[in-house]
Amino acid sequence: MGIATLDQSGYIAKAIEDLNLQNIKRKTIPMSTNLTLSNEDSPNTEDQSDEMKSKPYAQAIGKLNWIAQASRPDFAFATSMCILQKDIKGHVDADYAGCWDTARSTTGCVYTYSGGAIAWTSKRQKCVATSTGEAEYMAIKHGSDIAIWLRNVMKHVGRELKSPITIETDNTAALTNIINPGSITALKHIRVQYHAGKERHERKEI
Repeated sequence: MGIATLDQSGYIAKAIEDLNLQNIKRKTIPMSTNLTLSNEDSPNTEDQSDEMKSKPYAQAIGKLNWIAQASRPDFAFATSMCILQKDIKGHVDADYAGCWDTARSTTGCVYTYSGGAIAWTSKRQKCVATSTGEAEYMAIKHGSDIAIWLRNVMKHVGRELKSPITIETDNTAALTNIINPGSITALKHIRVQYHAGKERHERKEI
């Protein structure tokens, strides 16, 4: 019987060249045993953020993660620790009364982690929204369902999130009613189930 092997030496050499790491000092282990990474290590000022924009961090992590999963499990843990500090971010939207036959709106939602999409959906809403704000408010509720699921997934794999998941929306009325419940009187009539998004914000889950 033959032996199958995986060899990524060519890809690794190209990655080193792409990231301009040809002259770095060699190490015997991928990561120091006493190294601790925290969200506090993230850029805290505008100057620090601008400086990091010039660093190919996401590109480096993407290459390392591919190599670790395919042929180099010895530095999979070190790579995962670098990814650990990235935030999950959600983006929700709704096309108001987009369905010609039913006048129902469609919710669109995508969640990203370390710059890549990890969960998404496009789904017709279950009832007719009477305004753009109402359609967007219901979209946030659907988006928060996915956010809670992602929180549970991260906890299950040992990466419990310490801060709320950010959900972005482009509708001021829907966002205002989430942050300041009852402030938009035109949205008070929405069915009870769609106020779940508001409650999840109050519990700092999103």
